Amino acid sequence: MCRLLFLTYIVFLSLTTSLVVNATVIDGSNIYDVYGDETWLYAYDNSTINIHEGSNVSWLYGYDNTNINISGGDISWLTLYDQSVTNITSVEDLSWLLVNDRSEVNIFGTEFNYSNGNLSGLWGNGLPFSFWALDETDLIQGNISSKLPENIRLRYISVPEPGTILLFLIGLTIISYKTKYNKQG
Repeated sequence: MCRLLFLTYIVFLSLTTSLVVNATVIDGSNIYDVYGDETWLYAYDNSTINIHEGSNVSWLYGYDNTNINISGGDISWLTLYDQSVTNITSVEDLSWLLVNDRSEVNIFGTEFNYSNGNLSGLWGNGLPFSFWALDETDLIQGNISSKLPENIRLRYISVPEPGTILLFLIGLTIISYKTKYNKQG
C-alpha cells in the first residue's frame, strides 16, 4: 500500500513539473479569491488565498507565510511549506493534504478519525469527509504512520442538535408573543 502511494505521488510530481507553465502565482501581501477553476495555484510571501464553494483547484501550494482559507470547492492536491497556515471549514472533495516544515493546518469539524494516513470526519454542516493527510517526507519515504502529523490540528466544533434549535425557536416565539401582549394590555 505504501509503495502504491509513493508511486502515485511520483507520477503526479512528474506531471506537475511538466505542466506548471500555466500556473497562477500570488505573492506579496495580495489576496486572491477563487470562485471558479484553477489548475495550478502557488502562494508566496504573506499572500492570502480564499477558496469558495463551487471552485475547483487541481494543485494548490502554500509557501512562506501564506494564509489559505478553504470553505468549499474541490481540491486535488494541497501542499504546504515553510510557515504557511491553512484553515479548512469545509471542502466538497480533497484528495491529498501534504504538510512540510512548520506549516500548520486547522481542520474544523467533528467525529475525526485518523488511520494509516487517511483522515475522516464530519464538517460543521454535517457532511462527511475523507482524504489523505500526511507529512510529505513520510510519503516520499513510504513511511505512512498511524499518527496524525503534528502540524495538522483538529479543531472540534459544536453542532447544535435539531431539538436545541427547535426549543430556541419556541422560546423566541413565546417571548415575542408575551412582549406583544404586554404592550397591548
